Amino acid sequence: MNIPILYRSVLLSLFIAVFFLSGCGKKKPTGFPGVFPCKITVTKGGEALPNITVMLVPEIPANNLSITGDTDQNGEATIRTMSSSYSAEGAPEGKFVVILLDNVSIDLPEVAEEEYESWLPQKRQDWDADIAKKIEASRIVPGSLRNPIQSQASITVTSSGGEAMIDIAEHR
Repeated sequence: MNIPILYRSVLLSLFIAVFFLSGCGKKKPTGFPGVFPCKITVTKGGEALPNITVMLVPEIPANNLSITGDTDQNGEATIRTMSSSYSAEGAPEGKFVVILLDNVSIDLPEVAEEEYESWLPQKRQDWDADIAKKIEASRIVPGSLRNPIQSQASITVTSSGGEAMIDIAEHR
């Protein structure tokens, strides 16, 4: 009776192993840039900030590339460069504006859509404004670091790699 379950488990394990191992040999597509080690540490007043998404916006835009990482418990983000079909650890050479995004989870009050739609416009406006205030109050990262036009945080990645420390207490 347990043999079929064991047999299915073994087959499933083999399938998963083949699936993941076959992806490891994926070749870098034509046009995908060379990447170099890149680490960004995010702190607030010297204290590590985990769960912050770090995005690098290139000074010279690159087609279809996403250059991101998430900070760990030490506030360190290891950057990855991704296209629609390929991903590699590191960032291409160049100058980048650094954008930080909160990954904040807050409990917001809920209201059924039908109820919300039945409210007068002023009540809906007040509700929306209250929710926006609660979201903004829960943010850790200052607005200037969430906006690529305003951010003063930057990094230059060379063939030797790139490393930066950003203390959000120094930004508004």
